Amino acid sequence: MILRHPLNDAPVLVAVDTESEKRGLINHVVEVGVTILRVRDIWNLEPGPHLRNWIPKMKHFHVVLDITRRPKLRMRSSLFGPSQFLGPIEAQAAVKKVLRDCMGIHDQQPVTGSATQLSLPPVYLVGHSVEGDVAALRGPGVRLDISDPATVGVRFHKLFDTYMFSQAIQGYGAPLPTAKLGWAVRYLGVDPTYVDPDIHGTVIGTHNAVNDAAYTMMTLCFYALRWEELSNGVVLEPTSATSPRNTRASASNSAEVSAPHNIAQSKRRKGSRGRFISAWTRP
Repeated sequence: MILRHPLNDAPVLVAVDTESEKRGLINHVVEVGVTILRVRDIWNLEPGPHLRNWIPKMKHFHVVLDITRRPKLRMRSSLFGPSQFLGPIEAQAAVKKVLRDCMGIHDQQPVTGSATQLSLPPVYLVGHSVEGDVAALRGPGVRLDISDPATVGVRFHKLFDTYMFSQAIQGYGAPLPTAKLGWAVRYLGVDPTYVDPDIHGTVIGTHNAVNDAAYTMMTLCFYALRWEELSNGVVLEPTSATSPRNTRASASNSAEVSAPHNIAQSKRRKGSRGRFISAWTRP
Protein backbone atom coordinates (compact mmCIF):
# COMPACT_ATOMS: atom_id res chain seq x y z
CA MET A 1 0.00 0.00 0.00
CA ILE A 2 1.36 3.42 -0.98
CA LEU A 3 1.33 6.00 1.79
CA ARG A 4 -0.23 9.14 0.33
CA HIS A 5 1.02 12.63 1.04
CA PRO A 6 -0.68 15.95 0.30
CA LEU A 7 -0.01 16.84 -3.32
CA ASN A 8 0.56 20.43 -2.32
CA ASP A 9 3.76 19.28 -0.63
CA ALA A 10 4.96 17.29 -3.63
CA PRO A 11 8.23 18.90 -4.75
CA VAL A 12 9.19 20.33 -8.08
CA LEU A 13 12.45 18.84 -9.39
CA VAL A 14 14.59 21.21 -11.46
CA ALA A 15 17.58 19.83 -13.37
CA VAL A 16 20.07 22.41 -14.63
CA ASP A 17 23.00 22.06 -17.02
CA THR A 18 25.34 24.50 -18.75
CA GLU A 19 27.80 24.43 -21.63
CA SER A 20 30.67 26.87 -21.95
CA GLU A 21 33.20 28.13 -24.48
CA LYS A 22 36.59 29.53 -23.61
CA ARG A 23 37.43 33.08 -24.64
CA GLY A 24 41.05 33.74 -23.88
CA LEU A 25 41.58 32.22 -20.45
CA ILE A 26 37.97 32.58 -19.27
CA ASN A 27 35.01 30.23 -19.77
CA HIS A 28 31.75 31.88 -20.82
CA VAL A 29 28.41 30.07 -20.49
CA VAL A 30 26.86 29.79 -23.96
CA GLU A 31 24.04 27.31 -23.24
CA VAL A 32 21.62 26.74 -20.39
CA GLY A 33 19.31 23.75 -20.19
CA VAL A 34 16.55 23.22 -17.64
CA THR A 35 14.29 20.19 -17.21
CA ILE A 36 11.39 20.37 -14.77
CA LEU A 37 9.43 17.47 -13.31
CA ARG A 38 6.56 18.06 -10.91
CA VAL A 39 6.11 15.06 -8.64
CA ARG A 40 2.36 15.66 -8.57
CA ASP A 41 2.30 15.04 -12.35
CA ILE A 42 3.57 11.48 -11.88
CA TRP A 43 1.49 10.72 -8.80
CA ASN A 44 -0.02 7.22 -9.16
CA LEU A 45 1.55 6.90 -12.62
CA GLU A 46 3.72 3.85 -13.25
CA PRO A 47 7.06 4.86 -14.82
CA GLY A 48 6.77 2.27 -17.57
CA PRO A 49 9.72 0.69 -19.40
CA HIS A 50 12.67 3.10 -19.59
CA LEU A 51 10.52 5.82 -17.88
CA ARG A 52 8.34 6.11 -20.99
CA ASN A 53 5.31 7.22 -18.97
CA TRP A 54 7.24 9.83 -16.99
CA ILE A 55 9.36 11.42 -19.72
CA PRO A 56 6.35 13.17 -21.34
CA LYS A 57 5.68 14.83 -17.96
CA MET A 58 9.07 16.56 -18.07
CA LYS A 59 9.19 20.15 -19.31
CA HIS A 60 12.30 21.42 -21.06
CA PHE A 61 13.88 24.82 -21.61
CA HIS A 62 16.94 25.56 -23.75
CA VAL A 63 18.65 28.88 -24.33
CA VAL A 64 21.66 29.45 -26.58
CA LEU A 65 23.51 32.71 -26.00
CA ASP A 66 24.38 34.84 -29.00
CA ILE A 67 28.03 34.94 -27.90
CA THR A 68 28.58 31.33 -28.99
CA ARG A 69 30.72 30.51 -31.99
CA ARG A 70 28.41 27.62 -32.97
CA PRO A 71 24.81 28.78 -32.65
CA LYS A 72 23.26 26.57 -35.35
CA LEU A 73 24.98 23.41 -34.13
CA ARG A 74 23.94 24.04 -30.53
CA MET A 75 20.31 24.64 -31.46
CA ARG A 76 20.08 21.77 -33.96
CA SER A 77 21.46 19.26 -31.45
CA SER A 78 18.60 19.79 -28.99
CA LEU A 79 16.49 16.63 -28.65
CA PHE A 80 13.99 18.07 -26.20
CA GLY A 81 12.11 20.96 -27.71
CA PRO A 82 12.98 24.24 -29.42
CA SER A 83 15.84 26.53 -28.46
CA GLN A 84 15.83 30.25 -27.75
CA PHE A 85 18.67 32.37 -29.16
CA LEU A 86 19.19 35.26 -26.75
CA GLY A 87 21.69 37.83 -25.61
CA PRO A 88 23.16 37.53 -22.10
CA ILE A 89 20.71 39.94 -20.45
CA GLU A 90 17.70 38.31 -22.11
CA ALA A 91 19.04 34.85 -21.21
CA GLN A 92 19.35 35.81 -17.55
CA ALA A 93 15.76 37.06 -17.50
CA ALA A 94 14.53 33.93 -19.31
CA VAL A 95 16.18 31.57 -16.82
CA LYS A 96 14.70 33.52 -13.91
CA LYS A 97 11.24 33.31 -15.46
CA VAL A 98 11.47 29.55 -16.03
CA LEU A 99 12.50 28.96 -12.41
CA ARG A 100 9.75 31.18 -11.02
CA ASP A 101 7.08 29.76 -13.31
CA CYS A 102 7.92 26.20 -12.26
CA MET A 103 6.61 26.91 -8.76
CA GLY A 104 3.77 29.23 -9.71
CA ILE A 105 5.51 32.59 -9.34
CA HIS A 106 4.54 34.88 -12.21
CA ASP A 107 4.81 38.35 -10.71
CA GLN A 108 8.64 38.58 -10.83
CA GLN A 109 8.78 39.30 -7.09
CA PRO A 110 11.70 37.86 -5.10
CA VAL A 111 11.23 35.26 -2.41
CA THR A 112 10.72 37.08 0.87
CA GLY A 113 10.05 34.26 3.31
CA SER A 114 6.58 35.61 4.06
CA ALA A 115 3.70 33.41 5.16
CA THR A 116 2.38 33.26 1.60
CA GLN A 117 5.45 31.28 0.59
CA LEU A 118 4.32 28.34 2.70
CA SER A 119 1.72 27.39 0.09
CA LEU A 120 4.33 27.03 -2.65
CA PRO A 121 5.80 23.60 -3.39
CA PRO A 122 9.38 22.90 -2.31
CA VAL A 123 11.87 23.01 -5.16
CA TYR A 124 14.80 20.58 -5.39
CA LEU A 125 17.81 21.39 -7.56
CA VAL A 126 19.19 18.49 -9.60
CA GLY A 127 22.46 18.29 -11.50
CA HIS A 128 25.34 16.11 -12.58
CA SER A 129 28.14 17.88 -10.68
CA VAL A 130 25.55 20.49 -9.85
CA GLU A 131 27.87 22.85 -7.99
CA GLY A 132 29.94 23.31 -11.14
CA ASP A 133 26.89 24.42 -13.10
CA VAL A 134 25.77 26.77 -10.33
CA ALA A 135 29.25 28.33 -10.30
CA ALA A 136 29.31 28.59 -14.10
CA LEU A 137 25.99 30.46 -14.14
CA ARG A 138 27.46 33.06 -11.78
CA GLY A 139 30.29 33.78 -14.19
CA PRO A 140 30.59 35.35 -17.66
CA GLY A 141 27.63 34.73 -19.91
CA VAL A 142 24.47 34.59 -17.82
CA ARG A 143 25.84 36.06 -14.56
CA LEU A 144 23.02 34.67 -12.45
CA ASP A 145 23.36 33.25 -8.94
CA ILE A 146 20.57 30.67 -8.77
CA SER A 147 21.59 29.77 -5.21
CA ASP A 148 20.51 33.22 -3.98
CA PRO A 149 16.72 33.45 -3.47
CA ALA A 150 16.87 37.24 -3.35
CA THR A 151 18.41 37.28 -6.83
CA VAL A 152 16.55 34.56 -8.69
CA GLY A 153 13.26 34.51 -6.79
CA VAL A 154 13.33 30.78 -5.98
CA ARG A 155 14.64 29.01 -2.89
CA PHE A 156 15.99 25.51 -3.51
CA HIS A 157 15.21 23.37 -0.48
CA LYS A 158 17.40 20.39 -1.39
CA LEU A 159 20.09 19.30 -3.84
CA PHE A 160 20.45 16.03 -5.73
CA ASP A 161 23.83 15.46 -7.40
CA THR A 162 23.58 12.45 -9.71
CA TYR A 163 27.35 12.46 -10.29
CA MET A 164 27.91 11.78 -6.59
CA PHE A 165 25.30 9.01 -6.67
CA SER A 166 27.07 7.48 -9.68
CA GLN A 167 30.38 7.56 -7.82
CA ALA A 168 28.65 6.00 -4.83
CA ILE A 169 27.30 2.98 -6.71
CA GLN A 170 30.76 2.45 -8.18
CA GLY A 171 31.93 2.12 -4.59
CA TYR A 172 29.14 -0.38 -3.93
CA GLY A 173 30.42 -2.57 -6.77
CA ALA A 174 28.26 -1.54 -9.73
CA PRO A 175 29.99 -2.29 -13.07
CA LEU A 176 29.95 1.37 -14.10
CA PRO A 177 33.32 2.27 -15.69
CA THR A 178 32.89 6.02 -15.19
CA ALA A 179 30.48 8.33 -13.37
CA LYS A 180 29.99 10.51 -16.46
CA LEU A 181 26.38 11.25 -17.34
CA GLY A 182 26.15 9.35 -20.63
CA TRP A 183 27.58 6.18 -19.12
CA ALA A 184 25.40 6.43 -16.02
CA VAL A 185 22.07 6.96 -17.78
CA ARG A 186 22.81 4.20 -20.26
CA TYR A 187 23.77 1.78 -17.48
CA LEU A 188 20.59 2.61 -15.56
CA GLY A 189 18.31 1.89 -18.51
CA VAL A 190 17.74 4.92 -20.73
CA ASP A 191 15.30 4.38 -23.59
CA PRO A 192 17.16 2.74 -26.53
CA THR A 193 15.87 5.50 -28.82
CA TYR A 194 18.46 7.76 -27.14
CA VAL A 195 21.33 5.35 -27.80
CA ASP A 196 23.36 5.18 -31.02
CA PRO A 197 24.16 1.50 -31.68
CA ASP A 198 26.67 2.46 -34.38
CA ILE A 199 28.92 4.37 -31.97
CA HIS A 200 29.48 1.72 -29.30
CA GLY A 201 26.12 2.43 -27.68
CA THR A 202 26.85 6.11 -27.08
CA VAL A 203 23.99 8.17 -25.67
CA ILE A 204 22.88 10.65 -28.33
CA GLY A 205 23.25 14.39 -27.88
CA THR A 206 25.30 14.69 -24.71
CA HIS A 207 27.17 17.98 -24.20
CA ASN A 208 24.07 19.88 -25.22
CA ALA A 209 22.71 21.67 -22.15
CA VAL A 210 19.04 20.74 -22.48
CA ASN A 211 19.81 17.16 -23.47
CA ASP A 212 22.08 16.78 -20.45
CA ALA A 213 19.48 18.37 -18.17
CA ALA A 214 16.91 15.84 -19.42
CA TYR A 215 19.33 12.91 -19.06
CA THR A 216 20.19 14.11 -15.55
CA MET A 217 16.51 14.09 -14.59
CA MET A 218 16.14 10.59 -16.04
CA THR A 219 19.21 9.48 -14.09
CA LEU A 220 17.72 10.79 -10.86
CA CYS A 221 14.45 8.98 -11.55
CA PHE A 222 16.30 5.73 -12.22
CA TYR A 223 18.29 6.11 -9.02
CA ALA A 224 15.16 6.79 -6.99
CA LEU A 225 13.49 3.69 -8.40
CA ARG A 226 16.52 1.38 -8.15
CA TRP A 227 18.62 2.84 -5.34
CA GLU A 228 17.96 0.11 -2.79
CA GLU A 229 19.04 -2.49 -5.34
CA LEU A 230 22.12 -0.56 -6.48
CA SER A 231 23.36 0.60 -3.08
CA ASN A 232 22.84 -2.49 -0.94
CA GLY A 233 20.17 -0.70 1.08
CA VAL A 234 21.85 2.68 1.68
CA VAL A 235 19.15 5.36 1.73
CA LEU A 236 18.91 7.92 -1.07
CA GLU A 237 18.55 11.43 0.31
CA PRO A 238 19.07 14.93 -1.07
CA THR A 239 21.59 17.35 0.39
CA SER A 240 20.32 20.42 2.17
CA ALA A 241 20.65 23.44 -0.09
CA THR A 242 21.32 25.68 2.91
CA SER A 243 23.86 23.56 4.80
CA PRO A 244 27.57 23.71 3.97
CA ARG A 245 28.81 20.68 2.07
CA ASN A 246 32.06 18.86 2.69
CA THR A 247 33.38 18.61 -0.84
CA ARG A 248 36.23 16.37 0.30
CA ALA A 249 33.90 13.68 1.58
CA SER A 250 33.81 10.52 -0.48
CA ALA A 251 30.83 9.87 -2.73
CA SER A 252 29.94 6.79 -0.71
CA ASN A 253 29.86 8.74 2.52
CA SER A 254 27.77 11.47 0.91
CA ALA A 255 24.98 8.96 0.32
CA GLU A 256 25.22 7.37 3.77
CA VAL A 257 23.04 9.77 5.72
CA SER A 258 20.25 9.19 8.18
CA ALA A 259 16.87 8.86 6.52
CA PRO A 260 13.91 11.12 7.24
CA HIS A 261 11.01 9.16 8.67
CA ASN A 262 8.99 9.13 5.46
CA ILE A 263 11.89 7.76 3.39
CA ALA A 264 12.59 5.08 5.98
CA GLN A 265 8.95 4.07 5.75
CA SER A 266 9.16 3.80 2.00
CA LYS A 267 11.77 1.05 2.24
CA ARG A 268 9.23 -1.16 3.98
CA ARG A 269 6.57 -0.67 1.32
CA LYS A 270 6.40 -2.69 -1.84
CA GLY A 271 6.49 -1.12 -5.28
CA SER A 272 9.05 1.19 -6.82
CA ARG A 273 6.48 3.92 -7.39
CA GLY A 274 5.82 4.23 -3.67
CA ARG A 275 9.53 4.49 -2.89
CA PHE A 276 9.96 7.21 -5.49
CA ILE A 277 7.03 9.36 -4.45
CA SER A 278 7.83 9.26 -0.74
CA ALA A 279 11.47 10.13 -1.37
CA TRP A 280 10.49 13.56 -2.69
CA THR A 281 8.00 14.56 0.00
CA ARG A 282 8.79 16.80 2.93
CA PRO A 283 9.80 15.07 6.17
